[in-house]
Amino acid sequence: AQLWSGMDGLRGVDVSNVIAIPPPLVQSRFIRRRRFAAAAAIAILTGSTGWMANRNHLFADERTTVAENRSVTLPDGSRVELAASSALSLDFTQTERKVVLHAGEAFFVVAKDASRPFRVQAVDGSITDIGTAFDIKLAGASVDVAVTHGIVDVAIPDHPAVRLKPGRAVRYTRAGIAAPKTIDAANVGLWREGRLAFDNVPLPEVLRDLERYRDGRIVVMDKRLDQLSVSGMFDASRTDAALDTIMRTLPVRLVRVTRFLVLVYPAA
Repeated sequence: AQLWSGMDGLRGVDVSNVIAIPPPLVQSRFIRRRRFAAAAAIAILTGSTGWMANRNHLFADERTTVAENRSVTLPDGSRVELAASSALSLDFTQTERKVVLHAGEAFFVVAKDASRPFRVQAVDGSITDIGTAFDIKLAGASVDVAVTHGIVDVAIPDHPAVRLKPGRAVRYTRAGIAAPKTIDAANVGLWREGRLAFDNVPLPEVLRDLERYRDGRIVVMDKRLDQLSVSGMFDASRTDAALDTIMRTLPVRLVRVTRFLVLVYPAA
């Protein structure tokens, strides 16, 4: 609405005139402006609708909305806790139990069944469970896997699998699997208690996590901010307070364009 009203000569424009093609080959600047504005408005509307549909994953078997955590019991008795703005699909057969994590984060407590492996697919990788409890989070093009109990194997095409035991975590992308690291298992899945914990996590990833617990978007406006990292714990129900804390402790500046859009710039 601000974009539309801010352009010269747009107020009171008849939509039929915007869409109609005038007969003269040479169009006035005013006509071109109107057409550009109409195209921009359509692009914004289409893009926003596509983003919302993608964010909600309407065709997933199980999904959560903004700031909603939910526990789901799977057909085999396994339990999965979905974090906010998350989605997954199920493909259970007589020989395999397969879950596809489309978005967000999920904590799995898997029921043992030696005859049917339990696998979670995320991006291009798969996590195979051997009777355990573990957390998986999609972080942009990366996937984080952390184990609290039991053992899991993490694999991607053309790379050897990595086995994780309790208190170990790993990150992978389509390009490869990073070296596993030791973690505090007690901190895995704290989001289930309404707390978001970060230990030297890049700022854009932290903002993506906060975005899942609030309406609208948080947009990083400068690639230099990718180099900043965040350590701390935030209340998932108070994302504005978390953003204010980040602004006070890091060299960043926040511009709130209504409550649905926050722009993040380097501090002046």
